[in-house]
Amino acid sequence: MKLTATLLLLLIAPGSAALHADDRPGAAKARGVFMKCDAELNKVYQATIAGLDKSKAAGLREDETGWLQYRDENATATAARHIDTTRIKVEETADYWEVKRDCTQDRIAFLKAYAGKKLRSGIDGYYTDSRGGGLNLDSLSVDQVHFSLNVIRGPELREASIAGSLWRDGDTGHFKDEKDPDAKAPPCELDFSFIDDHIVKVEEKVPAPFTPHGIYNGLYYRQAKPTLKETRAKFEERDAVLNEVYQSLLARLDKTGAAQLRENERMWVVYRSDMAKADAVDDGDNPGLSADYWESMADYTDDRLVFLRAWTGKDLPPGIAGTYSDSFGGTLTLTQGEDGIDFELYVARGRDHNEGEMAGTLHFLEGKAFFRDKPEAGDNGPASVLGFFFVDGHTMKIIDNAVSDNNMNRHIYFAGDYFKIEKPKP
Repeated sequence: MKLTATLLLLLIAPGSAALHADDRPGAAKARGVFMKCDAELNKVYQATIAGLDKSKAAGLREDETGWLQYRDENATATAARHIDTTRIKVEETADYWEVKRDCTQDRIAFLKAYAGKKLRSGIDGYYTDSRGGGLNLDSLSVDQVHFSLNVIRGPELREASIAGSLWRDGDTGHFKDEKDPDAKAPPCELDFSFIDDHIVKVEEKVPAPFTPHGIYNGLYYRQAKPTLKETRAKFEERDAVLNEVYQSLLARLDKTGAAQLRENERMWVVYRSDMAKADAVDDGDNPGLSADYWESMADYTDDRLVFLRAWTGKDLPPGIAGTYSDSFGGTLTLTQGEDGIDFELYVARGRDHNEGEMAGTLHFLEGKAFFRDKPEAGDNGPASVLGFFFVDGHTMKIIDNAVSDNNMNRHIYFAGDYFKIEKPKP
């Protein structure tokens, strides 16, 4: 593993985070926002049905029934990740209603583009199956198309992704992945069918190794690119919720904990803006006029909401296993293994999203564990040594020795305060 960086990071030690009340603010308001979105969805659905012939209308009705079940299952599964369901009902959390809102807003956009009448010609663009699947197509030539396909499926929220170049022959295309040396199964093969200039049917001819058969299957509909007005409104809505959650959390923390949160929030606001500006590829000189900028601002805000709601750790079940975040591009997953605590650590640092990852097994003694990485051939400098310190029953402080710096001037570090945001996956 090649890592780079001079470690320049302010570590904020988590405080005791004494609370003045055991409540989960925002659920009622989040439910109200969802209800408004749901009412809008019903209007768009009826208008879409009215514009279809009998056969297509019947197909959409059947699809809508399946989608409603998907929305409920997805909201339940997502909210359950962040709470101890033996003490808290998912319907009592803002997470539950916000996921239903997000699914509903995505469905509104899906239905508005369902007939494909207002889309530009060609196959390039973003497609969705409205059930956790997203497909991007970018034509490289008349017969070659680059694609990326990402899905989140089932109550387990199983994630899978695949990307590459498919060869197109008229209304069909085919992709065969490179063989995974660690897999005994043959490489994944996908068939693509292009329908009516705005629908792509994906079928697994050979399933991807380590994933359930048919996980990529579906009808994917091309979506209109969100406008500047739409993305900015989305961000402002999310940011208003974030401010409410932040202020509510501040009011429930003791003096030390509140000071730590203020400093962490100050650094994160700078981080969010800087990262979103880097994502504003269509107007880097004036990011405020870029839909990509506001879309990224909204996405970072959504992630921060999950982080702040988990700041105290009071809603999650006890134990060291789970998923942790430092809210600055770092994610830590801890699972109970046969020989200790298995960890996977992934970071994407800086405006260039410089990536680093590390994995291994930890043996904790009185809340402390250390891990020494084995350098790969060609790595310069000393091996990385990480210290893991489990604090307050829900925070993992990671300390990293100075990581080697290479000629690419990239900056990757693992150090930080990682807060538990999800319980262990089943």
